[in-house]
Formats: sequence, structure tokens, C-alpha cells
Amino acid sequence: MLLLVSSLSSLAPSAAEAVTARELQERYDLGRVRAGARRWTPVELTVLDRSLRVLSREERKLLDGVDFVRGGLARHPREAGLFTWNKRGRRITVYGRAFRGEGDGPNWTVVHEVGHAIASRPLLEARAVESKALARYNERVDSYNDAVRAYNRAARTANRTGRAADRDRAGRLRKRATSLQTGLGSLRSDALRARRAVVDAAKELRRRRPRSGVLGAFRQVLDGRPSPSRYGDTHIAEAFAECFAMFHCDPKGLRRDLPEVHAWFAAGGHLRD
Repeated sequence: MLLLVSSLSSLAPSAAEAVTARELQERYDLGRVRAGARRWTPVELTVLDRSLRVLSREERKLLDGVDFVRGGLARHPREAGLFTWNKRGRRITVYGRAFRGEGDGPNWTVVHEVGHAIASRPLLEARAVESKALARYNERVDSYNDAVRAYNRAARTANRTGRAADRDRAGRLRKRATSLQTGLGSLRSDALRARRAVVDAAKELRRRRPRSGVLGAFRQVLDGRPSPSRYGDTHIAEAFAECFAMFHCDPKGLRRDLPEVHAWFAAGGHLRD
């Protein structure tokens, strides 16, 4: 696909368009828009704003907490952007190549990497479930341990004094500890099950033929047809990101080349479970 090429100077923001990193964070509920090896220029921040502005409200919600980092030298000469995720969160790194030869509309590289972030939604949701399950289990463990310590103290007191009131108190505390222990096994199973779901979701993101999640649904819609670009044909995740970028940056082209995929995005197929 041929794109009109304009000089970078044509992207200079007007006074009305000028935006800061903090304003972008607050406007789109992002994690942080921060410098990496390079600092964001005012022009680049405006490009980022223009790119995020074309997203739907539902798509923007899926960027909650994502960091945007201005990278320096990319690992590969042709690399313009990179989406990564780990236990600390999700990050989109944008390199200088992303801003070369772009017009004044949404930036292809930025929207492409946003596509990867959206495709990671099942993993994000699985991690949220895991976090809650672990919190519930750990909270019950803490409560149980506190109850055991309280019972042990009361039992020592009852043994020392021999008073009926102290024995009764120790008995009540023992019952509480036993009650808390009863639910530990179930909560531990929930936490382990949630952890396995995170591992499975991460595997699905790496599969070339995912069976579930956003990429699994997209693969069914693509139905073996080639991606809009040769790069998109390297992996289903790249095909999704390329089609997502095309949906926002060249919707007429996507409707012409892959009408079923365009209709799927337009209907919010990438936003549903």
C-alpha cells in the first residue's frame, strides 16, 4: 500500500494541538508517557495524541495503565515500535523510525502497537483474576495465622490459670481458627487455577494458530486470507495489529481488501470475549 509522504515539519502542532505527556496520561488513562533513551518532542506528543484520538472509547479503555516510552536505538534497523508485557505491566516503545514519512493523521506504528495491547486483553483479565484470587488466599492465610497465634496464647493462659473462663475463651478461638482453616484449601485451588489461566493466556498470545481470545476470534474471521502486509503474514498477532492499524489509518483500504475483517472490527468483534 502506498502512502503519501510529507515532511516532519508539516506535523508541527498548532497552539490548540500542543499537549504535554501528563495531559496525555490523564486524557487517555495511560500509565506513563515517559522518556526512554530519547525524549518526546512536542511534535511527537501531538502525533501520539492524534493517533489515540481516533480510537473508540471502548478501545481506549483497554489502554488503561499502558506506558508509552520514547525509545532510542531500536534492536533492528527497520523496527519502529515494540509492545512488551511482563508482571510489571504493558509498555509500548516508539522509536524514531515511526515518525518518518507520516502525514498529519493517526500514526500507523502507534496504532499498530495499540493493536497488540488490545490483543493482550485476555492476559490482562487473567492477571486481574489471579491477583484477586491470590489476595483472597493470602488474606485468609493471614487471618488463620493470627487466629492460631491468638488460640495458642489463650491456651497457654488457660493451662497456667486453670480457670473455666480462660478455657472457654481458648475454645472459642480454636473454633475460629478451625473455621478459617476450612476455606484455605478452596481458596488455594482458586489461586492455582487462576495462575494456570494466566500461563494459558500468555501461550495463546504466542501461538501462530491461537484457539481462544481476541487472536483466536480474529484468526477465524481472517480465515486463511493473507494479511494486508508481508510483515503481517509472519504471525497472527502481527496480522491482527496490521489490520487494526489499517482499520483506523486506511479504513477504505481494509474494506476493499478484507471486507469481512473490516466488518468484524466495525462491529467491535475485537472488544468482545
